[in-house]
Parts: sequence; structure tokens; C-alpha cells
Amino acid sequence: MDRCPICGHKEADATDRLRGWCRDRGLVVSFNDTVNEKVAAVILDRQPGTLRNWRCRGDGPPFSRRGGRAYYLLADLAEFMETEEY
Repeated sequence: MDRCPICGHKEADATDRLRGWCRDRGLVVSFNDTVNEKVAAVILDRQPGTLRNWRCRGDGPPFSRRGGRAYYLLADLAEFMETEEY
């Protein structure tokens, strides 16, 4: 756990920052830090159709399916945003 060298408070990691960003905008994040396709599209500033195309091509951030719907972990979205030029 990283701490601020000046004040000692815990420094927020990318997932924490993304969770806060979603909360500030009223976007729903589940208890296990997953978001649905629509929220992931807002986070990535893309249309949901773009995420569907990425999934079909095997591109984009990792996802899981539950009940036929795609869900994304905030940690995976944060890593994708840091490492990919999308």
C-alpha cells in the first residue's frame, strides 16, 4: 500500500480513482468493482457498439459474461486505458 510521503494518507490507485470518477457521475459500479457495457463505454469515451466490435474481434479490455451480458472489471479498464491507445 503506497502512502503519501508528506501526509501519510493512502494514495489512490487507478481502480480507486476510476471508482470515484464513476461515483461522481452517478455511474453504477457493483460491489465487486464490475461495470456493465454501457458504463464501460462511458468510461472509455466510446459507443457501446465499439466495445461489442472489440469483443467480436478479440480486442479491447478483458470482459466476462453473466446472463448473456458483458461486464468489465474497473482494474481491467484502468489498465487498458493506461496501456492502450484506443
